[in-house]
Amino acid sequence: MLAEALGPRVRRDEPLASHTCLRVGGPADLLIVCESAGEVIWAVELAQRHGIDWRVLGGGCNVLVADSGVRGLVIVNRAARVEFDGPVARAETGALLAALAGEAVRRGLAGLEWAAG
Repeated sequence: MLAEALGPRVRRDEPLASHTCLRVGGPADLLIVCESAGEVIWAVELAQRHGIDWRVLGGGCNVLVADSGVRGLVIVNRAARVEFDGPVARAETGALLAALAGEAVRRGLAGLEWAAG
């Protein structure tokens, strides 16, 4: 079963209101918070292997979840690592754009000013 394969970090019937900016939304059948891109990939692959529908939730803004909740697995993406190599930035999908822009400015890089706030 998927819940057992995901291990002790998985939450059953987790209210999505706790994970959205509007503080509304019913429960997810299963929810896991992933801290790296590798963990997100791992969770997706497990869900697919078990034939379970899955969705990825970022910061929880710009989303409205029904009171009836979400069937399957919700993967909360907290993969936020940012690396700079000279003028090149590599950011995981959960990185906050404002934080990335702020770090770019601190490093004297231009092009993301629009995202600073």
